[in-house]
Amino acid sequence: MQRRNFRQDLYYRLNVVPIRIPPLRERRNDIPLLALHFLKLAAEHGRKTPRLSEEALSLMMDYSWPGNVRELQNAIHFALVKSRGPIIEAEHLPLEIRQMTCTAFKPGPKPRLTAEAVASAVEKAGGNRSKAAKLLGIGRATLYRFLEKQL
Repeated sequence: MQRRNFRQDLYYRLNVVPIRIPPLRERRNDIPLLALHFLKLAAEHGRKTPRLSEEALSLMMDYSWPGNVRELQNAIHFALVKSRGPIIEAEHLPLEIRQMTCTAFKPGPKPRLTAEAVASAVEKAGGNRSKAAKLLGIGRATLYRFLEKQL
C-alpha cells in the first residue's frame, strides 16, 4: 500500500482479521507432518510411499527453510527423484540441506565454511551474496572475507 500498488479500499476490505503465518523455521514440529504429506502425494502417482531415515529427518529439522513450505516440498520432490528406494536417506536431500543446517539459530561455534557450500549458496541466491550469507547462516562480511581468502 505504501508503494501505491494496492488499492486502499481493497486493503481495508481484506484486512478485517489479519492473519500471521509464522515461517517454517518457527514451526519445526510441522516439518515431519508436512514431509509425510508430500511423500504421500508421491503415492498418488503410482509410487509406494517412501519414508525418511532418521538422519534425513534430523537434517530437515535443523535446516532454516528460508523458502518455507514450498522449499520443503521441492526438497522432498528432489529426494524422491534421487532415492528410487523405499527409504529417503540424507544423501538424497539437496546439498544445501545437507551442508547448511540452521547454524544461525544454534548457539556455539559455527562449522567451517567449505567452498562447495558457499558456491551452492551463491548459486541458489542467484549470485546475490547477501542472500547467500543468510542461507549459510553467516554475516555478509564473513562471506566476503571467505571469498577473498579463496582468491
